[in-house]
Amino acid sequence: MIEDVFIFDNVVHMFNASEEQVMGRNGRIGQEHWLRMNNAVRPPGDNLRYGGKPGGDAFAANWSIEKAGKMIFDDSDTDLAMAQTVTLFDFWKDGLSSVESQYEFHKAFPQRTLFCGGVDPAFQGLQASLEMLDFQKKEWGATSFKFYNAHLDGKSWRCDDREIAYPMYKKSLDLGVNLLQFHKGVPIGPANVEDTMPNDLQAAARDFPEANFVIHHLSMPYFEETVSIAARFPNVYLALSGNLHMLL
Repeated sequence: MIEDVFIFDNVVHMFNASEEQVMGRNGRIGQEHWLRMNNAVRPPGDNLRYGGKPGGDAFAANWSIEKAGKMIFDDSDTDLAMAQTVTLFDFWKDGLSSVESQYEFHKAFPQRTLFCGGVDPAFQGLQASLEMLDFQKKEWGATSFKFYNAHLDGKSWRCDDREIAYPMYKKSLDLGVNLLQFHKGVPIGPANVEDTMPNDLQAAARDFPEANFVIHHLSMPYFEETVSIAARFPNVYLALSGNLHMLL
Protein backbone atom coordinates (compact mmCIF):
# COMPACT_ATOMS: atom_id res chain seq x y z
CA MET A 1 0.00 0.00 0.00
CA ILE A 2 1.22 3.49 -0.83
CA GLU A 3 -0.24 5.90 1.74
CA ASP A 4 -3.92 4.84 1.60
CA VAL A 5 -3.88 3.40 -1.93
CA PHE A 6 -4.33 -0.38 -2.26
CA ILE A 7 -1.82 -1.84 -4.74
CA PHE A 8 -2.93 -4.72 -6.98
CA ASP A 9 -0.34 -6.12 -9.39
CA ASN A 10 -2.48 -7.82 -12.02
CA VAL A 11 0.40 -9.82 -13.51
CA VAL A 12 3.18 -11.67 -11.72
CA HIS A 13 4.86 -14.84 -12.95
CA MET A 14 6.71 -17.66 -11.26
CA PHE A 15 9.35 -17.99 -13.99
CA ASN A 16 11.49 -20.94 -14.95
CA ALA A 17 13.96 -19.50 -17.43
CA SER A 18 16.76 -21.88 -16.48
CA GLU A 19 19.07 -23.11 -19.23
CA GLU A 20 17.62 -26.63 -19.25
CA GLN A 21 14.22 -25.17 -20.15
CA VAL A 22 15.42 -23.46 -23.34
CA MET A 23 14.43 -25.35 -26.49
CA GLY A 24 16.76 -25.29 -29.51
CA ARG A 25 17.84 -22.35 -31.64
CA ASN A 26 14.50 -20.51 -31.54
CA GLY A 27 14.35 -21.03 -27.81
CA ARG A 28 17.80 -19.48 -27.45
CA ILE A 29 16.74 -16.46 -29.52
CA GLY A 30 13.55 -16.13 -27.48
CA GLN A 31 15.37 -16.45 -24.17
CA GLU A 32 17.94 -13.80 -25.05
CA HIS A 33 15.26 -11.43 -26.34
CA TRP A 34 13.10 -11.93 -23.24
CA LEU A 35 16.05 -11.28 -20.92
CA ARG A 36 17.02 -8.12 -22.83
CA MET A 37 13.48 -6.78 -22.54
CA ASN A 38 13.42 -7.46 -18.82
CA ASN A 39 16.82 -5.89 -18.24
CA ALA A 40 15.67 -2.77 -20.08
CA VAL A 41 12.91 -2.06 -17.56
CA ARG A 42 14.35 -3.34 -14.27
CA PRO A 43 16.06 -1.01 -11.79
CA PRO A 44 19.87 -1.05 -11.73
CA GLY A 45 21.20 -3.55 -9.25
CA ASP A 46 18.34 -6.05 -9.51
CA ASN A 47 20.65 -8.74 -10.89
CA LEU A 48 22.89 -8.77 -7.82
CA ARG A 49 20.02 -8.07 -5.44
CA TYR A 50 18.30 -11.30 -6.45
CA GLY A 51 21.28 -13.61 -6.52
CA GLY A 52 22.83 -13.03 -9.94
CA LYS A 53 26.57 -12.95 -10.49
CA PRO A 54 28.40 -9.98 -12.06
CA GLY A 55 27.91 -10.26 -15.80
CA GLY A 56 25.20 -12.87 -15.30
CA ASP A 57 21.43 -12.70 -15.03
CA ALA A 58 19.50 -13.66 -11.90
CA PHE A 59 16.37 -14.01 -13.99
CA ALA A 60 17.75 -16.80 -16.21
CA ALA A 61 16.81 -19.25 -13.48
CA ASN A 62 14.04 -21.29 -11.92
CA TRP A 63 12.72 -18.87 -9.34
CA SER A 64 11.76 -20.17 -5.94
CA ILE A 65 8.51 -19.28 -4.24
CA GLU A 66 10.50 -17.67 -1.41
CA LYS A 67 12.50 -15.41 -3.73
CA ALA A 68 9.44 -14.38 -5.74
CA GLY A 69 7.50 -13.69 -2.56
CA LYS A 70 10.31 -11.49 -1.28
CA MET A 71 10.42 -9.47 -4.49
CA ILE A 72 6.66 -9.05 -4.81
CA PHE A 73 5.54 -8.60 -1.22
CA ASP A 74 8.59 -7.68 0.89
CA ASP A 75 10.51 -5.47 -1.53
CA SER A 76 7.54 -3.64 -3.03
CA ASP A 77 4.27 -2.02 -1.94
CA THR A 78 2.12 -4.74 -3.53
CA ASP A 79 -0.89 -5.83 -1.47
CA LEU A 80 -2.45 -8.31 -3.88
CA ALA A 81 -1.12 -10.01 -7.02
CA MET A 82 -2.41 -12.33 -9.73
CA ALA A 83 -0.08 -15.21 -10.64
CA GLN A 84 -0.51 -15.80 -14.36
CA THR A 85 0.37 -18.85 -16.42
CA VAL A 86 2.51 -18.51 -19.58
CA THR A 87 2.09 -21.14 -22.32
CA LEU A 88 4.99 -20.29 -24.65
CA PHE A 89 5.94 -23.87 -25.43
CA ASP A 90 7.78 -22.76 -28.59
CA PHE A 91 10.73 -21.55 -26.53
CA TRP A 92 10.57 -23.11 -23.05
CA LYS A 93 9.70 -26.69 -22.13
CA ASP A 94 7.21 -25.68 -19.47
CA GLY A 95 6.04 -22.54 -21.27
CA LEU A 96 8.18 -20.22 -19.07
CA SER A 97 5.62 -19.92 -16.25
CA SER A 98 3.90 -23.24 -15.75
CA VAL A 99 0.36 -23.52 -14.47
CA GLU A 100 1.64 -25.71 -11.64
CA SER A 101 4.16 -23.08 -10.48
CA GLN A 102 1.55 -20.32 -10.50
CA TYR A 103 -0.79 -22.46 -8.42
CA GLU A 104 1.99 -23.31 -5.95
CA PHE A 105 2.74 -19.62 -5.55
CA HIS A 106 -0.93 -18.90 -4.96
CA LYS A 107 -1.09 -21.74 -2.42
CA ALA A 108 1.89 -20.26 -0.56
CA PHE A 109 0.23 -16.82 -0.36
CA PRO A 110 -3.51 -17.57 -0.50
CA GLN A 111 -4.59 -14.28 1.06
CA ARG A 112 -2.41 -12.14 -1.19
CA THR A 113 -2.68 -13.80 -4.58
CA LEU A 114 -5.18 -14.82 -7.23
CA PHE A 115 -4.52 -17.76 -9.53
CA CYS A 116 -4.80 -17.35 -13.31
CA GLY A 117 -4.63 -20.60 -15.24
CA GLY A 118 -3.94 -21.12 -18.91
CA VAL A 119 -3.92 -23.62 -21.76
CA ASP A 120 -2.85 -23.74 -25.39
CA PRO A 121 -4.73 -25.88 -27.93
CA ALA A 122 -1.87 -25.65 -30.44
CA PHE A 123 0.39 -27.71 -28.19
CA GLN A 124 -2.00 -29.46 -25.84
CA GLY A 125 -4.93 -30.13 -28.16
CA LEU A 126 -8.41 -28.65 -27.84
CA GLN A 127 -10.03 -31.48 -25.91
CA ALA A 128 -7.17 -31.68 -23.42
CA SER A 129 -7.26 -27.89 -23.08
CA LEU A 130 -10.95 -27.97 -22.21
CA GLU A 131 -10.32 -30.67 -19.62
CA MET A 132 -7.46 -28.66 -18.13
CA LEU A 133 -9.64 -25.56 -17.86
CA ASP A 134 -12.14 -27.66 -15.96
CA PHE A 135 -9.46 -28.98 -13.61
CA GLN A 136 -7.81 -25.61 -13.04
CA LYS A 137 -11.10 -24.06 -11.99
CA LYS A 138 -12.66 -26.90 -10.01
CA GLU A 139 -9.54 -28.23 -8.29
CA TRP A 140 -7.27 -25.18 -8.09
CA GLY A 141 -9.77 -22.32 -7.99
CA ALA A 142 -8.66 -20.37 -11.07
CA THR A 143 -10.31 -16.94 -11.23
CA SER A 144 -9.14 -16.22 -14.78
CA PHE A 145 -7.49 -17.84 -17.80
CA LYS A 146 -4.64 -16.47 -19.93
CA PHE A 147 -4.10 -17.29 -23.60
CA TYR A 148 -1.10 -16.97 -25.94
CA ASN A 149 -2.16 -17.50 -29.55
CA ALA A 150 0.99 -16.43 -31.45
CA HIS A 151 3.40 -19.28 -32.15
CA LEU A 152 6.05 -20.51 -34.58
CA ASP A 153 5.86 -22.99 -37.46
CA GLY A 154 2.25 -22.32 -38.40
CA LYS A 155 0.90 -23.10 -34.92
CA SER A 156 -0.66 -19.68 -34.36
CA TRP A 157 -4.42 -19.65 -33.86
CA ARG A 158 -6.87 -16.78 -34.02
CA CYS A 159 -8.84 -15.58 -31.03
CA ASP A 160 -11.99 -15.41 -33.17
CA ASP A 161 -11.67 -18.99 -34.45
CA ARG A 162 -15.06 -20.58 -33.86
CA GLU A 163 -13.65 -24.11 -33.88
CA ILE A 164 -10.61 -23.56 -31.64
CA ALA A 165 -11.01 -20.43 -29.52
CA TYR A 166 -14.76 -20.26 -28.97
CA PRO A 167 -15.08 -23.66 -27.26
CA MET A 168 -12.52 -22.49 -24.68
CA TYR A 169 -14.45 -19.27 -24.02
CA LYS A 170 -17.71 -21.19 -23.69
CA LYS A 171 -16.09 -23.67 -21.31
CA SER A 172 -14.69 -20.83 -19.22
CA LEU A 173 -18.10 -19.20 -18.93
CA ASP A 174 -19.75 -22.50 -18.10
CA LEU A 175 -17.25 -22.80 -15.24
CA GLY A 176 -18.15 -19.34 -13.97
CA VAL A 177 -14.91 -17.72 -15.18
CA ASN A 178 -15.66 -14.61 -17.23
CA LEU A 179 -12.22 -12.97 -17.08
CA LEU A 180 -10.29 -13.98 -20.22
CA GLN A 181 -6.81 -12.53 -20.75
CA PHE A 182 -4.63 -12.39 -23.84
CA HIS A 183 -0.97 -11.72 -24.56
CA LYS A 184 -1.04 -9.33 -27.50
CA GLY A 185 1.82 -7.48 -29.13
CA VAL A 186 5.34 -7.80 -27.72
CA PRO A 187 6.29 -10.88 -29.77
CA ILE A 188 8.98 -13.07 -28.26
CA GLY A 189 12.11 -13.71 -30.31
CA PRO A 190 11.45 -14.82 -33.92
CA ALA A 191 7.63 -15.00 -33.65
CA ASN A 192 5.68 -13.19 -36.38
CA VAL A 193 4.65 -9.80 -35.03
CA GLU A 194 1.42 -9.76 -37.07
CA ASP A 195 0.22 -12.86 -35.21
CA THR A 196 0.09 -10.77 -32.03
CA MET A 197 -2.33 -8.16 -33.42
CA PRO A 198 -5.43 -7.56 -31.25
CA ASN A 199 -7.88 -7.34 -34.16
CA ASP A 200 -9.12 -10.91 -33.72
CA LEU A 201 -10.57 -10.03 -30.32
CA GLN A 202 -13.26 -7.82 -31.85
CA ALA A 203 -15.50 -10.65 -33.03
CA ALA A 204 -14.82 -12.57 -29.83
CA ALA A 205 -15.88 -9.62 -27.68
CA ARG A 206 -18.97 -9.15 -29.82
CA ASP A 207 -19.95 -12.83 -29.73
CA PHE A 208 -19.31 -13.24 -25.99
CA PRO A 209 -20.71 -10.06 -24.40
CA GLU A 210 -20.87 -11.77 -21.00
CA ALA A 211 -17.08 -12.27 -20.98
CA ASN A 212 -14.51 -9.63 -20.08
CA PHE A 213 -11.51 -9.62 -22.42
CA VAL A 214 -8.21 -8.20 -21.17
CA ILE A 215 -5.55 -7.19 -23.70
CA HIS A 216 -2.05 -7.17 -22.25
CA HIS A 217 0.96 -5.04 -23.15
CA LEU A 218 -1.30 -2.63 -25.12
CA SER A 219 -0.52 -4.92 -28.07
CA MET A 220 2.62 -2.92 -28.79
CA PRO A 221 3.41 -2.04 -31.55
CA TYR A 222 -0.35 -2.08 -32.34
CA PHE A 223 -1.18 0.60 -29.80
CA GLU A 224 -3.68 2.59 -31.89
CA GLU A 225 -5.65 -0.50 -32.91
CA THR A 226 -5.76 -1.60 -29.28
CA VAL A 227 -7.09 1.73 -28.01
CA SER A 228 -9.69 1.78 -30.79
CA ILE A 229 -10.94 -1.69 -29.84
CA ALA A 230 -11.12 -0.91 -26.13
CA ALA A 231 -12.94 2.36 -26.82
CA ARG A 232 -15.65 0.61 -28.84
CA PHE A 233 -16.22 -2.61 -26.90
CA PRO A 234 -17.48 -2.23 -23.31
CA ASN A 235 -16.20 -5.70 -22.36
CA VAL A 236 -12.61 -5.11 -23.51
CA TYR A 237 -10.05 -3.87 -20.99
CA LEU A 238 -6.38 -2.93 -21.28
CA ALA A 239 -3.57 -4.06 -18.99
CA LEU A 240 -0.34 -2.08 -18.74
CA SER A 241 1.59 -5.19 -17.72
CA GLY A 242 5.27 -5.33 -18.48
CA ASN A 243 5.72 -2.32 -20.70
CA LEU A 244 4.45 0.78 -18.93
CA HIS A 245 8.10 1.89 -18.73
CA MET A 246 8.33 1.76 -22.53
CA LEU A 247 5.42 4.18 -22.92
CA LEU A 248 6.55 6.85 -20.45
